[in-house]
Amino acid sequence: MVHTTPTKVLLTTTLRPLVVQLSGSLAQGVRLLDQGLHEEPTPQKMAQFEGELSALLREVGRRIMAWVLNHVEPEHTAEAPSRLQFEGRVYRRRAQQRRAVATLFGTVDVWRRLYEPLERGVHAIHPLELYVGVEAGVATPALAKRVAQWAADHTQRQVLTMLEGDHDVHWSSTSLRKVLASLSAGMAKHRHVSQVAQVVPWLEQARV
Repeated sequence: MVHTTPTKVLLTTTLRPLVVQLSGSLAQGVRLLDQGLHEEPTPQKMAQFEGELSALLREVGRRIMAWVLNHVEPEHTAEAPSRLQFEGRVYRRRAQQRRAVATLFGTVDVWRRLYEPLERGVHAIHPLELYVGVEAGVATPALAKRVAQWAADHTQRQVLTMLEGDHDVHWSSTSLRKVLASLSAGMAKHRHVSQVAQVVPWLEQARV
């Protein structure tokens, strides 16, 4: 969904629910600033301030990501096409389904529409995931790219630990392997050498 409405109008109409959501975070940020400026500075207090600020900004980013991902498709079912074509096949609209998608800011719940193929033997699709490039149905492109970079130099367990610590994303090893396999397949589809499979020695073993 592309908005051409002026920003000031968007803030009071379309974006108003998001602005309301973020108002609490803004108030928390003001309290943090007041505390940081008026308390006697020490290394310990500065470390606490920085940690709390980091957590606050991550939560703001998570809320914005959730809002954007849930507004890519039309809000009302009647506004979404009842039929669509993808790779030469016709699909029909079905109900929305919720999916947890991991982002750089944490995990968000995304409601996306299911489209079912008219012919048998073909998998259903979620156009939203195709639009924004969600990998393996569980990761945004930015997070998937970071995971691939980490996997080149770290073990599965290390990558999973880094995901939890840096992005508050709690994956199983299965989810991690699915994302890396999806990235590998995508590279091969575009006739590139599968760099992921080459630099992640445990990926092929994990598929067995």
